[in-house]
Amino acid sequence: MTFTTVTDQPAAEYMNVENSVGHLLIVRPQRYQDSGFKTEFQPDGTDVVFCDVADLDVLDDATKQAGKMYRGNSFLQGYLKGTFKRYIGHTLIGMIYHGPRERGRKPPYMWQDLSSNQDIVARGSAWMQAHPQFLVEITSATPEVAPAAYQYREPVAPAAGPYAAGDPHATQPPVYTPPAQPLTTLQQLRAANVNHQGGAQSEQPPF
Repeated sequence: MTFTTVTDQPAAEYMNVENSVGHLLIVRPQRYQDSGFKTEFQPDGTDVVFCDVADLDVLDDATKQAGKMYRGNSFLQGYLKGTFKRYIGHTLIGMIYHGPRERGRKPPYMWQDLSSNQDIVARGSAWMQAHPQFLVEITSATPEVAPAAYQYREPVAPAAGPYAAGDPHATQPPVYTPPAQPLTTLQQLRAANVNHQGGAQSEQPPF
């Protein structure tokens, strides 16, 4: 008889929601558990939704390319949990942002759907085609569950003033801004020449 050797699994890494605010995310809700998930702040257990997540604005540790994957990431935040559990078996693209702050409470984490933005959809589709291992079969999908106690309500619009990043009273959803790209060598040389001469320079290459 041959016995199977059991090897240690690498430590699982989970996404830090706060650090991922404003990042472009692909989320695949896998399973919803309605009770019994114990945490430091919920010792009697609570409900939870498990998702596979790809953060397209973070470099993968192994490949050093954009798109870090998190398997079976648990979401306990009210609005995120209420949103993701309704889309078990679907693939979502969007970003997490801070919602309006209620007096005496921290601003909630909310989900901004970006599936209507064709440029973002094209970027997400290209990443998934290059990383087919992310699209593992979902075998534990459960029927769509209607929202329970937590219901999202549209905040009351302020008297005046546009949306501003970080404004706890903001009512308009934020706009995803991709990370800034470093200047090319030619752009750096042109910028240095402008600073040196105190004015605009010729478009001709400096060589």
